[in-house]
Amino acid sequence: MTSERTSLTRIRRAGGASALALAILGVGSAGTAQAAPVGCGSVVTQSTTLTADVGPCNQGGLVIGADNITLDLGGHTVFGKTRSGDGIGIAIPDHTGVTVKNGTVRLFDAGVGILRGGRNTVTAITARDNVGATKFNSKFGAGTGIGITLSSNNTISANTVVQNGPFSGIEVLGDTASAATPSSGNTITGNQVVNNNVAHGGVNEDDGIRIEGPNATGNTIQGNTVRGNGLDGIALFADQGTGFPNSGNTVASNNVQGNGFHDKGHRKGDGIVLFGAPGSVTVKGADSTNVSANTVQGNAANGIRVASMQNTITSNNATGNVAFPGLIKTFDLNDRNLTPPCDANTWSGNTYGTRNLTCIN
Repeated sequence: MTSERTSLTRIRRAGGASALALAILGVGSAGTAQAAPVGCGSVVTQSTTLTADVGPCNQGGLVIGADNITLDLGGHTVFGKTRSGDGIGIAIPDHTGVTVKNGTVRLFDAGVGILRGGRNTVTAITARDNVGATKFNSKFGAGTGIGITLSSNNTISANTVVQNGPFSGIEVLGDTASAATPSSGNTITGNQVVNNNVAHGGVNEDDGIRIEGPNATGNTIQGNTVRGNGLDGIALFADQGTGFPNSGNTVASNNVQGNGFHDKGHRKGDGIVLFGAPGSVTVKGADSTNVSANTVQGNAANGIRVASMQNTITSNNATGNVAFPGLIKTFDLNDRNLTPPCDANTWSGNTYGTRNLTCIN
């Protein structure tokens, strides 16, 4: 198995905890029990439909404060200000069975953030222009449109996620300090994840959808449109050296086009990438992933690049990639396991223009 040296260099942590987790914990600290009308910093403790916009908010928008409730934005907008340090637009900390739907969240460090708890749903939300700090150790450096941290069995569906960053449009994170708590069984489906390409302070920027973990297993990324994001369209990370692998995930029936045209001086991105172990047999890659029936076209570097093992890559249409001029050793389909070729990966029934190994078919 050929080592892949990109994975660990892309991890972002803040004092052992993810930036998103720290931002959620910091948001709404001055909030009190839900008031009418709902305003910046309100803690929502019962099912609520907004009747007006909320904002501009200085340090977080709304915080969910109870299980099994629905926050319906009613077509309204929760908004911050055009600067970093605005916290999370809608935070769901330590709760289950919550639904957030039907409106816009913009101009925060992250749009919607789920921390711990589980079985929550975020649907029909437009998360746009949520931009965190580019410094990795920033308390408010969440930098994502919709994020899940240390939480399982959530559903992120039918959302529009545009111009968020600098890290990602939608992400599922673990935490090196809490690796035994999984971020597993989450479903990301039917979303429009477009043009998340907003800042260029470092190399860990601007993925469309990322499963970072550690201990992010059995997640499903299905039926999304992932287009025009700055780095990789869909990225599944290695285990960050924790021994809690990101395995058994599914990437299926997504339309992944035109990603990876990051600004000058950065690595150009792939359509779909499964990261492997960076030089250590003790580090597990994004193994046992099913990548099937995706359309992967016009991405800057590789269409589908695989550096992990025991994956099944089947029935994908990967053509017209390597779209950034002058790139070498990039292909529509690229298996980085060279000795033996493809190792324990199975490639079958794919449509492609170029491939790096004859075991790819």
